[in-house]
Amino acid sequence: MKVIASIEDPGFIRQVLEALDRRAGQQLPAFGPPARAPPPGELPGFKD
Repeated sequence: MKVIASIEDPGFIRQVLEALDRRAGQQLPAFGPPARAPPPGELPGFKD
């Protein structure tokens, strides 16, 4: 592994960690909303 930067300022490190915490709390759910069944009865435009 190659080190490309070294950040030693405690204030900046705190800001970065707080930003990462905020982003972690905003994760989207892994799955979408539950699926819906079609409405009862015939659907308009779909005839056998």
